[in-house]
Amino acid sequence: MAVHTCDDLVLGSSPVSVLEAVALARRGRRVVVAEAEPTIGGVWRPVTVGDQVYADQAPHLIDARPGIYEFLEDELGVELVDVSRDAYVAFAKPIFGRRLFPYSEYWLHKMYNGNDREIFRALSDAGHEAETVSSRVYGMLAERGDPENRQSTIKYFKGGTQALVRRLNELLRSHGVDVLTNHRVSALVYDSASEQWTSETESASVVSRSVVMNTHAFPEAVTFDGETVSLERTERPAHSLFLTIENTPDYFFYAVFPESPLVYLAADVGYSSSGQSETTRVVSVTLNNMGVVKFGRPDAICRAVVEDLRGSGLISRSSNVASVDLLSLRRGSLAEPAISHVTQLPGLRCVSSGGGLDVTLMEMQARDAKLAA
Repeated sequence: MAVHTCDDLVLGSSPVSVLEAVALARRGRRVVVAEAEPTIGGVWRPVTVGDQVYADQAPHLIDARPGIYEFLEDELGVELVDVSRDAYVAFAKPIFGRRLFPYSEYWLHKMYNGNDREIFRALSDAGHEAETVSSRVYGMLAERGDPENRQSTIKYFKGGTQALVRRLNELLRSHGVDVLTNHRVSALVYDSASEQWTSETESASVVSRSVVMNTHAFPEAVTFDGETVSLERTERPAHSLFLTIENTPDYFFYAVFPESPLVYLAADVGYSSSGQSETTRVVSVTLNNMGVVKFGRPDAICRAVVEDLRGSGLISRSSNVASVDLLSLRRGSLAEPAISHVTQLPGLRCVSSGGGLDVTLMEMQARDAKLAA
């Protein structure tokens, strides 16, 4: 069995984990990244649908929070393109006489995800203009500390998530970070005498002074001086539906469905793919778990999803579905008590990749600014 020695071991290779690894390497530390899959990227790695590789594994949106686009362009060196005109909020029922709104009017989405849903619907049904309701909504949200200071422009990676993953690989190589793919860490063992952690995989072990876990990438067990540390976790099913849609020239970048009983998010995963036909699109849909249980059979799920997409105006009524791929898996996350527990152990800390890349990057920047001060 191969043995690797380093200062820091980083578990998982989602963008936030990779950025942590690069930040450590920039301080002159020897860093190893252990990734369970054959390639890096986490949920940002490309997915294969049918015989073709498309840019996105699932719908992604990077909200225009302060400094995020600048960080991605200037610090990471990725090229972004403006996708504002093709990102939407799609309602099942008409709001102010329409069902499709620009996502830049994110206050609509905010209202439908909050406790003010019925108030908002009542204002719409009463015939109020969108601008009037918008003004009232902003006032209500401002009293609660919202809305966040976002820009109206929405940008995304030119070339899709393939471009992001490629750039992350370049960063790891240029900073001398060793990446062990196909290495699922089953256990972490700490020895007080040497003040070191030893990780165990099927084909290698890594001895390090510190370990950076991820709330979605963590070992099965942690042992501290011979005692097993409880790692309470939660698991939830995640369902994605990939639809190859023919006879439609329509395309969109991203849409959120606040009212749908089945569709949560939808995206044209071939949006940035130059090889895709003008009349054939591949749409990735993140499903609501309760909706999957309700609709049951895959054919019923597919019909309901297509109806939602057609009803909102995102794809043509004349289009037809050529192929369907349903991807279901279980995603595990460390529970908060476990995070608090393990981070009290010497040389062990945890980063979060929840809440979206934009939220995570803001949290990282705030933390680094605090440390620098």
